[in-house]
Amino acid sequence: MHIRNVTLADLPAVREIDRRSFDADDQYSDVQYSRAVTSASYDALAAIDERGDVIAWALIDRASLPVRIRSLAVHPDCRRRGVGARLVFETVERFGTPIDLLVDPANTGAIAFYEKLGFIFEGADPQVPQRLRMVRA
Repeated sequence: MHIRNVTLADLPAVREIDRRSFDADDQYSDVQYSRAVTSASYDALAAIDERGDVIAWALIDRASLPVRIRSLAVHPDCRRRGVGARLVFETVERFGTPIDLLVDPANTGAIAFYEKLGFIFEGADPQVPQRLRMVRA
């Protein structure tokens, strides 16, 4: 597996990963996916398997202070193999720390995953109070 930037050609695979990972109201529109790949404010990272398929992706908002992981999703068939952790570590390597993210308080699996990677709670996000803010310092 290796990590590279998402390309426009990867967007169908990225959308399928999100479709299988998130509720419809937590997915981006076509315009938002395209903007994520082409914007100077974001880095969209893809985890690529040995066949060349996109198996996970992360959207990093590098214009945010601190840098924020806006989305991270792993194809359901590839979970629990360290792919998500690899994307987080690549983000840390590229941008340093601190890094933050927002997580649904009901998503205990995601919370446990991020805690294992060194993220701690910082309370509710003032702009999105229904989400918890986690930070890796």
